[in-house]
Amino acid sequence: MTSLLSHISAFEYWRHVGTPGFIVPEPSRTTIAPPNFAVSDFDWLVNTSVLSRPLHGLTSIKHKRTNEPAVRHVAYQELPFGSVCSISPEQRITSPELTIIQIAPLLSFTELVCIICEFCGLFTINESLENPLVKRAPLTSVAKIAAFCQRAKGLTGVAKAAKATKYAHDRSRSPMETATILLFTLPQQRGGYSLSGARLNRKITLSPKARKMAGIDRLEPDIAWSKAKIIVEYDSKAFHNQEARISNDARRKNAFTTSGFQVITLTSS
Repeated sequence: MTSLLSHISAFEYWRHVGTPGFIVPEPSRTTIAPPNFAVSDFDWLVNTSVLSRPLHGLTSIKHKRTNEPAVRHVAYQELPFGSVCSISPEQRITSPELTIIQIAPLLSFTELVCIICEFCGLFTINESLENPLVKRAPLTSVAKIAAFCQRAKGLTGVAKAAKATKYAHDRSRSPMETATILLFTLPQQRGGYSLSGARLNRKITLSPKARKMAGIDRLEPDIAWSKAKIIVEYDSKAFHNQEARISNDARRKNAFTTSGFQVITLTSS
């Protein structure tokens, strides 16, 4: 039998992808939910305390209530292409794009935008680790989520998710970077400053003089308005070597300034 993990359980799994012991699911061509969902198929995950109870699964048939700690959601119709990924031949999981739609009704609009930024970012959060901020490759992209929403019209949560993609950003490296760019770019009615054109962690080609100074052709500023020639660098104080951090920050700022950018340093305070 094959079981399809979905909704909040899929979200909790995807959040841990990139940390030790969690298999990176592979895209599947399957577009039909399996007829049943068995909690026992995911015992190895339940035992890690990663997935909260009850588990959520997606099935194609409505089942009678049982004593088994599971919530079975029903997909009566064929799912959009790109809805399912495989952990193993017996274990499947809703794709990052479908998972975003499924959890959209559970979140405030701003929380949903932040989660999209996380799924499309270069980090995840694992509270069980000494350093909970873990680097990883993006699970998806804002463009992929928006395109999936177009294919998934009619699903619960899709309108909210589609709207949230208009304010989300790719390539965030931390929750603070996400919070910062949303503060700058969200509409004023949602608590932001409505500043368009900002991009996160995108390489900027340095001027010839700056290249010679920095010894590198391109650098990635935290947040940049390239046309306005403004860069915001977030000082997280995350480096253990204070001297190395100060030296790196100075090198970056000099290179950006020499290339014609105004550099603003933002701290947590």
